[in-house]
Order: sequence, then structure tokens, then C-alpha cells
Amino acid sequence: MKTLTTAITALVTALLVLAPAVAFAATGTITVATNASSYTTGQTITITGTASPAPAGTPELIVQVTGPSGVVFREPATVTAGAFSVPPFTAAGADWVTGTYTVLAGGLTGYSNGTSTFTFATSPTTSTSAVTFEAQASSVVLPGDTAMVSALVVSNGAPVSSANFTGSWLWTPGSSTPTKLGSATAGPAGTYEWSFPIASSGPSGLYAVYLAVTISGSTYWTQTGFTVSSSIASSSALAAAMTSLTSSLTSISSAVGGLGSTLSTMGGQLTGLQSSVSGISTTLGTIPGMIKAVGSVNNITSTINSIASGVTGLQSSMTSLGNSVTSATNAANSASTAASAAQTAANNAKDAINSTSTYVLVVVVIAAITLVLELAILVRKLS
Repeated sequence: MKTLTTAITALVTALLVLAPAVAFAATGTITVATNASSYTTGQTITITGTASPAPAGTPELIVQVTGPSGVVFREPATVTAGAFSVPPFTAAGADWVTGTYTVLAGGLTGYSNGTSTFTFATSPTTSTSAVTFEAQASSVVLPGDTAMVSALVVSNGAPVSSANFTGSWLWTPGSSTPTKLGSATAGPAGTYEWSFPIASSGPSGLYAVYLAVTISGSTYWTQTGFTVSSSIASSSALAAAMTSLTSSLTSISSAVGGLGSTLSTMGGQLTGLQSSVSGISTTLGTIPGMIKAVGSVNNITSTINSIASGVTGLQSSMTSLGNSVTSATNAANSASTAASAAQTAANNAKDAINSTSTYVLVVVVIAAITLVLELAILVRKLS
């Protein structure tokens, strides 16, 4: 009898304990998920889920993320038409350490909690260095010349020796593929140089240069360029032009020197001519006195003969002077021919020289005509 009483008591106790559990047993399920299965520092996490069957109205539940350091995220979420989500958040901060994290969505009456997991790893700390990488090239290059490209590589304020250039390319005008510049020649204080010969028939235009250098696992880029122009005279053409001009100027100098010598000779001959004319004039001045003193035709004839002799000498001097003028003219013509390459200066010199020759010739002709007329008048009077 005592055993039956004990059994009844135990059954009643069990019913009292289990009755609330049966009355409040879960009838729905909650699922929850993240947008990725793993994350690293700084990435964004999105959490969504469902409640099935969809509860009436818009009840709220709690979404919580727990990791090795404890709870790192907790937010309420509203269930609408059986779905819920929380605002995206970033996995960053002191509480986010490497490990496995559990997402829990629950607190909705009549629904069992939903869970999911993901892993998180902190990103390794990277140290960045201050790198200066600059390049420059020849500004204008002529066809047939060599273009020069230089670069400066400095890391954390110190020049980089034996820099690891992982790229050095040249794009020529109109090309679709680059040309490799080849290995650089190291210079002082982190400087490097490349040379690139330009063919005589190379296209004109902009040549673009791209350089890449790798330092401590990071690659840095820079670019420069140069222009090839065929409209500018080459250094050889300029040298040839200067040689020709120098030769022309030398010829002009030589011709002008010869003209100067001829003009100097003409000066001496003009002095002699002036002396002859002065002697004749003196002789002519004695004729009236001789006529009064002597009254003899014979003496006058002798005097006229002297004058005739003087005129002959004068004529000879004039002939020499004419020859000198001809020489001067020839020298002037030579100077004019040599100066044709110099154009304006030569023409001015030619005009000046020709004007001088004409002036001298006119003066000599006028003097000769005057002297002959005076002699003719004197002879007429004496006869």
C-alpha cells in the first residue's frame, strides 16, 4: 500500500513539473545566417534570418554575436512576414580577435533559437615605407640621336642602391605594344639611367616611358616621356651650315683685303697724278712770262713740247689708275660673289664697293677732259 502511495505521489509531481513545459513547448523554428563563412579585419558582416511559421504581427527577437572575447554584437531585429535582418556592421576593434564566432537569434515566444557560426582572423599589420620614385627624360630628341631616361629611387629618406626594376617600357608613337628599355645603368645617390637610340627614320611624336620598381614587396610606378621632332635641324646639319657660312665669310674677308690693297695702290697713283697735274699747271703758268720776255715762237714751241710730255706722263698715270680701278672692280666682284651666301651683308658691301669705283672713275674722266680743253685753248692761242 505504501508503495502505491509513493508511485502516485511521484506521478503527480511529474505532471506538475512537465505541465508547464508541455503548455509552452516550441512550435516554430528560427534560422540565422551570415553573408560569409569567414572574415578578416575591416570586412562587413550582414546577418539575416527567418522565423517559420511566420508569426502574426511584427514581433522582435534578439540577434547576438559571441566570440572568444565575449559578446561583440547585440541588436534587436523585427520579424516581418517571417523574415528579419540587422544593419550590417564592421568586424573591427579590440574585441575582435582570431577565432570562431557564434551567431544566436532568439527570444521569440514559441520559437526555438537559431544559431550559426563563422570564423574571423585579424589582418597582419603591414608597415608602409615612404618611397620617392621619379623619372625624367630628354625633352626633344632628333632622329638619329639617343634619348636618355633617368630615375631617382629613395626609400625612407635613403637612396636605394641595386633597385629591383620590375618593368621599363617605351611606347613609340602609333604603337600598340611597348618596347623594353633593357637594364638600367646605376648612378650615384639612387639614380639610374637608360639610353634609347632613335632611328634616323623613327616617327615623330611623343614617346611614353613607364617604369616600375619593387621595394619590400610593394611595386611603385612612375612615367615620363620625350618628343622626337624631325622639323628641327640635326647637329650634323647645323655643323655643315656653320662650316659653309664660315667659308663664305673667309672668302669675303680675303676679297675685301684684296680690295683694300688695290685702293691703297690707287691712292698712291692719285697722288702721282696730282703731282703731274700740278707740274703742268706750273709750266702753263710760265708761258705768259716767256711770251713777254722772249717773244719767240721757238721758245713757246719748246715749252709746249714740255707740256705735251707732261700730258703724256699724265695720260700714262691715268692709264695705270684705270688699271687699278679695274683691279678694284674685280676685287669688288670677287667679294660680291663670295658674299652671296651671306645675302644682306654681302649686298650692302657690294653696293658700297660699286659706288666707290664709280666715283673714282668720274673724277678721273672730268679731270682729263678739263686738262685737254685747257691745252687745246692754249695751243690755239699760241698758233
